[in-house]
Amino acid sequence: MDTKQKLADTLKELMKTTPVDHITVNQLTSSADVARNTFYYHFADINELVA
Repeated sequence: MDTKQKLADTLKELMKTTPVDHITVNQLTSSADVARNTFYYHFADINELVA
């Protein structure tokens, strides 16, 4: 599974229990087991990932 898909899947899982506007990049990357910089390599912010 590529990193972008892993982040998207992890965000979907987090959204089951937490509103998207309360999910932080740190939460997302920690749950996906990737570095914060990796997230920012692919996306500008969480809203871009949602889109």
